[in-house]
Amino acid sequence: MPTKTKALLVVIIFIVALAMGVVYLMYLGFTTDDDTASSLKNEATTYINESFPYEGDVTEVINDSTGVYEAFQHAAIVDLDQKDFNMLVFKNEQGQLVDSYVAEVWEDELENVLVPEIESRFGSSDMIKELWIAYPKNIGQKKEIEPNNVPSVAGQDVNPHIRLTINRGEEESDEEDLQALIDLIQSELEVPGGRITLSYNDQAFLFKDSNKSENF
Repeated sequence: MPTKTKALLVVIIFIVALAMGVVYLMYLGFTTDDDTASSLKNEATTYINESFPYEGDVTEVINDSTGVYEAFQHAAIVDLDQKDFNMLVFKNEQGQLVDSYVAEVWEDELENVLVPEIESRFGSSDMIKELWIAYPKNIGQKKEIEPNNVPSVAGQDVNPHIRLTINRGEEESDEEDLQALIDLIQSELEVPGGRITLSYNDQAFLFKDSNKSENF
């Protein structure tokens, strides 16, 4: 086997091993011990049954030791009845149970505005590999909004983080289309600012197209 081929194989094997290691560490970062999970599940179930206006079931507990979310380390995932989204129940800095319902409602509203425009500009729904929208999970408590009286996200002074991954590589019109998404949410929902990232699932093992990110 030629030396160059051997070197390339070594590089490929190293990259694959590194990627597997990162995935495994992320998995560990989102798992939690049985006692903590059981305790939080029980507390979250009581919270849903006694303090929350909508019905739902606690499905699992996540441990955010990787720092993806700023509002908590442990959270119970709640599958809400008659809703198209789940929510999280977690403890705030004072040790009180709170929920992410307001954030989830606003994320759902923004997604419903974005998806038709994304499909129009980037192709059918099959083109969307992932659309991730995030508002601060404790925004409902910060703004003192009750779950049974959540206003529209339109005009709210809070900035979302948006990540769109599409099933193709980069095209020349992408920057224009990305700006069109920004213009849409600013005009239709009066979103004051935020960050949006466009990434590509282009199936390339090496030399993938670079993400495009814009602050607005």
